[in-house]
Amino acid sequence: MHEDRGLPDGPPAVRASRAGAGLIWLLSSAVVLAAWAAPAAGQRLVQPESRRELLVLSTGGTVPYFRTLPLDRDAAVRRVVLVVHGNRRDADRYHARLIAAASLEGGVPRAALIAPQFQTLDDGPARGGHYWSSGGWKIGHRSRDRARISSFAVLDELLARVCPDGPDTQQIFPGLDTLVLVGHSAGGQFVQRYAAGGAGCPDAGVEVRYVVMNPSSYLYLDGRRPSASGQLELPGGACRGHDDYKYGLRDLNTYMQGVGPERIRANLFARRVFYVAGELDVGRGGSLDRRCEAELQGPHRLARHQGYRAHTRLFDAWKGSVFETIPGVGHSGRRMLASEQVRRILFR
Repeated sequence: MHEDRGLPDGPPAVRASRAGAGLIWLLSSAVVLAAWAAPAAGQRLVQPESRRELLVLSTGGTVPYFRTLPLDRDAAVRRVVLVVHGNRRDADRYHARLIAAASLEGGVPRAALIAPQFQTLDDGPARGGHYWSSGGWKIGHRSRDRARISSFAVLDELLARVCPDGPDTQQIFPGLDTLVLVGHSAGGQFVQRYAAGGAGCPDAGVEVRYVVMNPSSYLYLDGRRPSASGQLELPGGACRGHDDYKYGLRDLNTYMQGVGPERIRANLFARRVFYVAGELDVGRGGSLDRRCEAELQGPHRLARHQGYRAHTRLFDAWKGSVFETIPGVGHSGRRMLASEQVRRILFR
């Protein structure tokens, strides 16, 4: 597969200055966080502030991320929730939304909240910073800088440090028992493909949950797609790339080739993946993928969610997935994260 094609969901994000909007966001977040519940005796709550840091990778390059707790050794941490931003690559905003969702739970004892940022050149990466095409980061393509590192490999390295008994000798949270990876829209695309091919947490004793919210498309495991008859059938017509990656298992990119179709199938069959859709996410505008390959999955995100649920039922071995719909919510990352159903998955 030609990884530099990018496969964007829509026009590349224009990264204009958000100083004024950011100030408004921080002020509104402060109102929510002012109500942060006081910790019970002996409890250690998520700190209600966001900090931007640079993650230094084995390449020597860096990726920005936002965090609540420092990524230093801390045996008290039991849960990590990592959120992947959307098409605008606004990791700061998604991190604030995650903190706000945790505050609705009254604070989350012994938890760390993390939001990596997968930059493009439009974001003005720092010297030595890795950057991707506007569509490539979503599906594990290699970066466009000299290091050519997959966005999935970045997450592999981070999880190797966070999880106990990983290959990294400087594990940050040796007491970790639950890891949650969540993404909305473009971030949902990332999390779904990472659930299929990513290394994940190297410690089998850690419960791992993948939460895929309102993605524009899904990775199918064979060539059948929803048809007008309501069945899943091999499509006819001129859309010849419908089963190529990112939509299917043909013509995989470099990272996914290293995993292979058999392992990808086994991962999706077994891993605990929550597919969550807003019941009002039926629009045709915005960043909805309208290529023929995506249109074969359904006319809008809710229909694609329903079609993918039917796809999982074609395989007896597919045991790990849960499908949920959030009433009254459309294509809103903020409202999805704040919903009781998603908070239950993330924090309980």
